Amino acid sequence: MQKMEEWLGKPVSSDGTTAANRRSGIGALLGIAAGLSSGALYGLVRSRWEDPPVTALAIGAGVTANLVGTAPMVAMRVTDPREWPASSWLMDLIPHLVFGFATAATFERMRSRPRSRSSR
Repeated sequence: MQKMEEWLGKPVSSDGTTAANRRSGIGALLGIAAGLSSGALYGLVRSRWEDPPVTALAIGAGVTANLVGTAPMVAMRVTDPREWPASSWLMDLIPHLVFGFATAATFERMRSRPRSRSSR
């Protein structure tokens, strides 16, 4: 986040505690944006594909969430995934894959639910 502040030329705050809190909040919001965009992409692909391999789509959603979260940091040269040890890759990828499977399970469950008369 500090790299982004340097890039924009604008700090989130001059107070250390406030700045740390704001950076934490912005990080959480960016994570939510990554999840929403990955979930929306899953729904878009799934709604246009009659009988897709759901496991592959779940993995795709997880990898997409990982890329959306990592790509800005790589672009700003905050990190270089080529230098990450295997343990860092696993710590980054596993939660995103779990997210992908949760997204797929939720979407498929909602898609298979019969509609009630009142919602038509």
